[in-house]
Amino acid sequence: GTHRISDEGALTSTMSLSGAVCSVMFYSNLAWSASNQVTLEFSTPHGVAPNGMLLCATATGHMFDRSSFTVQALEEGGSQFVSGTAQTVSSDAATDLRAFGGATTWNHRAVETGVAADVLGTDPYYASTYLRRRYDDLAFDSTGTSMSGVFQDPVWSTSEAARLTATDAHITTLSDASKTDTERQTAMAALAELNRPTGNCALLSGSWAKDTRYELKFTTPNPAESTGATALGWWMAPITYAAAASTEADGAGGMEPSNRVTYTVRGDKAGAVCGIRSTVSATLYDLPASNLEATSGEGCDATNQPACNACAANEVLSYRYSGHCVSCENGAAASVDDGGTPRASCTCATGRTTLKAGVSACGPKMGPAGTSTTAATLAAELCTAFSGVKTGLNGGPTAGKT
Repeated sequence: GTHRISDEGALTSTMSLSGAVCSVMFYSNLAWSASNQVTLEFSTPHGVAPNGMLLCATATGHMFDRSSFTVQALEEGGSQFVSGTAQTVSSDAATDLRAFGGATTWNHRAVETGVAADVLGTDPYYASTYLRRRYDDLAFDSTGTSMSGVFQDPVWSTSEAARLTATDAHITTLSDASKTDTERQTAMAALAELNRPTGNCALLSGSWAKDTRYELKFTTPNPAESTGATALGWWMAPITYAAAASTEADGAGGMEPSNRVTYTVRGDKAGAVCGIRSTVSATLYDLPASNLEATSGEGCDATNQPACNACAANEVLSYRYSGHCVSCENGAAASVDDGGTPRASCTCATGRTTLKAGVSACGPKMGPAGTSTTAATLAAELCTAFSGVKTGLNGGPTAGKT
């Protein structure tokens, strides 16, 4: 259902049957331990509106917490060729952004940090995904790209003894009858954060739309040189949430059923390793924190085409990111109006899915015969295909057993 496109001068990304694609478009700083703003382009599945997007760093020891993973801006809608609605965070809360606004519905913060197991551990599919250690058989995503680094262990910034000492101090504060409600709330918040380790994943909760392109800008610290990390990388999976039925018994500590949320990965269960634009480096350097990454995220506009190579046959130059090449494979070059501005674009062949993000504008066929153009015709095509398989089985050694 998926395959990888990797051409010189083009962004490396995936052609996704589900429509979920992610690509790194820019790093602001690649010095070890430096604060780095990441620009990430991704799209949600064609048929599912996720409640969250699970984003994990793949570099060794690339850890962060809620205070060090900061969302700055989001563009929602549009495509590789057409602009969407740009939004920025005006306060300290990612909930300023429309897509993050539904997080509280699930009793979640807009950004929760941890490790992949915190989310995948509640999806029944992954109960059998191991050989000797959990998730160790999830070695590659659907395109054959290595998932090395996705599954890391949480790391505490202080020793257990130090955490226990601090915990006792907060409990003493909570037990003091003279403390105000505000002081108690502050102590409770501090206590909750005290025993939270850093992790390599962020769960971005909200009300994400289906079949929609997003451009996310967030800042997080790069791993330290001592971790042995040499290059940055990211992995993403769309997630839907479910709350326990209100009739179920309370959980540990009297937790109400509606607060017990489970997660399901939608689309390919191996998620997607994010591609990276060919003009952007991911290699970490021993540079002053003020130095930007080596390529400065150059695009492929007319001024630097020789360095980037011209777009290949059946590719068009998108206006985004100062210009980068997008493949029209399984379609043809076209033009589109973007609020009064004509843009180069692609039109896809009949029966092909359309991808809103990534290196390719046209995805795989909707169904096995490639004749479907709508959900209704896809259902009929699948029914015909499955009926044909069953008919074949009935005529063979399994006749009468299906």
